[in-house]
Amino acid sequence: MRINDRLETALYLARLGFKIIPLHSVLPEGGCTCAKGKDCDSPGKHPRISAWQVKATTDEPIINGWFKHWPNSNYGIVTGGKDGHFALDIDPRHDGEASLRRIEEKFGRLSSTVRLRTGGDGEHILFKMPPFSLGNRTGIKLGIDVRADGGFIVGPKCNHASGKEYDFNPDFHPDRMPIADAPLWLLEIIREKSNPEPLVAVSGQVPHGQRNAFLASEAGKMQRIGLDKGALIAALAEINRTKCSPPLKVAEVEAVANSIGRYGSDESEDTTDATLLARSEWPQPLSENAFHGLVGTIIRMIEPHTESDSAALLFQLLAVMGNVVGRSPHFVVEADRHGTNLFVLLVGVTSKGRKGTSLGRVMKLFESIDPNWHKKCVESGLSSGEGLIWAIRDPADVPTTTGISARGKVTPGDQY
Repeated sequence: MRINDRLETALYLARLGFKIIPLHSVLPEGGCTCAKGKDCDSPGKHPRISAWQVKATTDEPIINGWFKHWPNSNYGIVTGGKDGHFALDIDPRHDGEASLRRIEEKFGRLSSTVRLRTGGDGEHILFKMPPFSLGNRTGIKLGIDVRADGGFIVGPKCNHASGKEYDFNPDFHPDRMPIADAPLWLLEIIREKSNPEPLVAVSGQVPHGQRNAFLASEAGKMQRIGLDKGALIAALAEINRTKCSPPLKVAEVEAVANSIGRYGSDESEDTTDATLLARSEWPQPLSENAFHGLVGTIIRMIEPHTESDSAALLFQLLAVMGNVVGRSPHFVVEADRHGTNLFVLLVGVTSKGRKGTSLGRVMKLFESIDPNWHKKCVESGLSSGEGLIWAIRDPADVPTTTGISARGKVTPGDQY
């Protein structure tokens, strides 16, 4: 195949939201492009870059740059992450196909989802990440591995030591269907493999680090016997209170219930785009189109060094930039003049949403770009709901009953 077919496929997947990394490739005479050459025990399957978990990207200029530097490069699709996917790796050399058939005979057929063909005549079956952390697992069943947090799979059109190529499964192509939620029984098989020790300790309490997985498992069991959402949350809250040490916060318990709720109790139900959207508990990440040009370059440079959401960084940057340049730059839609000023509202969990952190990153940048603007044009927030009420209070010429005058000062002798 042509090398640029591989690049075009990597760019196509990046536009769909898959994070890409460059991999070594298989030499025409055999062996790997890495320093080990023919002694490499994983030819064409390991990263060319260090810290690839951080550097994985959907940024097209970066991906183009990698392929320009390494024209014959394979590429990997990174798995895991809160809004990512995991892959079942089916290896026919170790009876993976037979294991999958036995599983489906016992539990029912897997949901229709994206599938990729491996160079070794196996398969990568993709599912959305569950509501708890999931790492790489080998041998959940004979010939079946899991690639999730901290993992990757080799992408379509890459070369394989067998002389064959990785490719799409045309019947389960990403153009034809979205990545589906994993059935609950599959998650339980994976969890049992990843937690060989009982989730409940000898003390009868579920320890820190296993609480989410335990509650997710319990929620799945209760959902299958028909509990509605209200009853499910109430039951989980009681299990959390009596079994988890220390108990999770109420919001975290509700998040587990909502996450499990999106899987549904009937595996045969419709999985159209509309149904999947209705189940979703959180919006999909912004399209890569939102990060074009200079603004996108700035965001991608900041991302590896912050816990802030990329969407929050983008909105903060656009709002601040609009304020700095003023209303002179504009565009016209019919008879309406649109300036660059934007109004942004960020909603997130207090102290955990990294809302202020996203603004801090942007303000630090503009402090160096326009120190005069940063010094004279930035006002502090209202601080609270009471602050908002005070800012929009009715005017008064005499001290109010609280003893605060219209100018906001406490007058002598008044009680406050």
